[in-house]
Order: sequence, then C-alpha cells, then structure tokens
Amino acid sequence: MSSRSTHRLFLLSLAVALERTAAGLLATLGLFFLTEALGVPAPDALATLGAFQALTYLAGIAGGTLADRLIGRTPAMLCGAAALALGYALLAAAPREQFLLPGLLLIVGHGLFKPSLAAEVGRVGAELAAEQWYYFAANVGLALGPILGSFAREVSGWPAAFGLAAVAVALALPVLLGYRSLVSGTRDPRDNSSTDTTQRLRDAGRGSIQALVLLLVAVVVHGVAYHQVGGSLLLYASELRSRKLYGALLSPSLFGALPAVFTVLLMPVIAAARRRHPRQLAPQRQLLFGCAATAVGFAVLLIGEVLARASEGKALALVLALLVITIGEVLVLPTSLQLATAALPARHRALSAALWCAAVAAGQWFAGLVGGVFRDWPHPKFFALQALVALGSGVVFLMGRDR
Repeated sequence: MSSRSTHRLFLLSLAVALERTAAGLLATLGLFFLTEALGVPAPDALATLGAFQALTYLAGIAGGTLADRLIGRTPAMLCGAAALALGYALLAAAPREQFLLPGLLLIVGHGLFKPSLAAEVGRVGAELAAEQWYYFAANVGLALGPILGSFAREVSGWPAAFGLAAVAVALALPVLLGYRSLVSGTRDPRDNSSTDTTQRLRDAGRGSIQALVLLLVAVVVHGVAYHQVGGSLLLYASELRSRKLYGALLSPSLFGALPAVFTVLLMPVIAAARRRHPRQLAPQRQLLFGCAATAVGFAVLLIGEVLARASEGKALALVLALLVITIGEVLVLPTSLQLATAALPARHRALSAALWCAAVAAGQWFAGLVGGVFRDWPHPKFFALQALVALGSGVVFLMGRDR
C-alpha cells in the first residue's frame, strides 16, 4: 500500500472511530436511558432500539444509491456526519422531550455515512487489510463510547452524555475534509484491475447473485444471536446481584464496552493467524468458525446459568462468553463485508456495502424482537436458543459456499 493510500486509510479509520464512539455511546446507554430515565418497559425498549438500529442500516440502501449515482461518496459522508452531529446535539438539548427530529437526523446521517465510508475503504487499496483496519478503528470507537458516555452521565447527566456524542461526530468533519483533499481527482483503483481482490473473490465463486443472497441471509441469522450482546445480555448484566469480578465492580455499561475492547485486542492476533495460515483461515472457513464461536459463547452462558450458584460466577461466565462471541464477530462481520462488497462492480460498491448494512439491520431488528422475551423465558432456554440460531447461520453460510 502506497504512502498516499496509507494516509487515506488513516483518515477514514479516524473518521469511523469518532463516529462509532458516538454510536457505541447511544447503543449501550440508550437501553438504560429508556428503561431508567423514561420508565419504558424492558421488552419495549429492546424492540424500540432494535427497530431504530435497523432503520439506521436500512437507510444505507438509499444513501448508498444516492452516493453512487448522484452526489458521490465523499460528499455523502460529509452530509451524513453533519446530520449525525446535529441529531446528537438536538438530543442533548432536551433528551426527555424530543425524539422524532433527532431520530430522523440520526437515521439519515447513518444512511449517508455508513455505506459510503465502507465503500471508500475499498477504494484505498486492493489489500483486504484495509477493511480489517477499518473494522479495528470502528471497535476502538465502540469501546470508548460506552465508557466515556457512562462517565459523562454520572458526572453531568444525560445531556452531557449525548453532547459528547455530538462532539465526537463533529470532530469527524475536518477529518473527512482532509480525506476529500487527498482523493480529489483520483479514480477508484479497482475499476480496471483484473487481478485485484474483487476479481480473486469472484474467481473463487463468491460473486454470484445466489451466493450474495445467501451470504446476506446468513448475516441476518447470525445477527439475531450476535446482537443480543447489545440488548438482552445488557439486561442480564444489570440483573446480576453482584457484578464483581475478582474484587472489581463491573457496571452494565462496562459490560457493553467489553466486546469492542476484546475486538481491539483480538484483531491483531487473528490477522497474524490469517497471514500464517491463509488456507486454514480462508474466508468461508472464517465464517463457519465465527458462527461456531458465537454458539459456544452462548453455551458458556448456559453452563454458567445452570452451574454457577453465585452472581460472581455468572459474571465470570458472562465475561468469558462475551470474549468468545467477540471472536465470532471478528471472524464473521469483516469477512462478510469483504465478500459482499466484492460481489458488485466498483462503481456500485456503496450499494453493495448498503446491502450488507441492510442485512445487519435486519439481524438487529429481529434480535430486538427476540430479546423482548428474555425476561419471560428461563435464561438457560433463551441462551440455548441463541446457540442454535448461531449454528443455523453457519448452515446458511455453507449453502452459499456450495454455489
């Protein structure tokens, strides 16, 4: 990767880290804001957040199409970041009184920002490491958001927490302006390359429409289990009478930050393993291993619920489960994004990224609906169901591999 491409990737990674800081703050604290500050019942809160997250991703289909055909990807990112900053600022101004306008701005902002930024990562260079660094930076932000937001809420209340989100996204604007100056007048290097990553993925048989559809369906199914991390498992953490782990008290918001922290720690290890064992960790195998890891994570929760007598033992099981589920995330989500964006020509890359975002959205929405029964079901039964769902997503990935 050239020095210029490295600078572009750095700016894109910094922009996504800032935006994800705000998104992670809202995703983790939003559940407690609805249940504790507004008194919304937990099932309704989970369903509301799942629907909201789904809409932010579904808006990416329109945003990606608009970016590809009319305004361009970099202007779409700038407009999206501006809408996000304004939405968070309005939410901070009156968090208990207004939701509609800030919510609409956040949905529109995500729809413009997410697919265009993911597509621009593909423009940086042919190496798949670009997508890995992008995902790494996103999880740095997702780790920081809940921690900083929880601190701001404890010190100054909900307006300070949402105001912090607005500041984080506003800081992404000058970063994106710097990126625009670097790419002005340049062409997407993948447009005319016959030996690049996109072509290699197509040659491997993963570029067909049928394989793409099955890939996206598998992402939806896997998301039903994985996205419980930001929903029912936060409720589970809040239910534990003692959240101490070896003497340290872990708040529910800290549990919400753990998957992103684990992702940041795990990605360099998994990237090194990919380089040393490229055949054993081919993309299809990564997807299957990731689904298996997600299932094992929920099995750990099941075992902890059945065997652990004290809340501290269940807290340890939850931390271990989050670690294993995060391994599944690191294997499934970046790899599925790479394969999805390789399925369409370069000029439609924002649209292909948006389709992947839509699959993630559907998974989040269904996860919210399924999570709504968490407190009505025995916990072991719920965790067993999620393990089976994760294994089912692996079956769908296998079906796509055979195409």
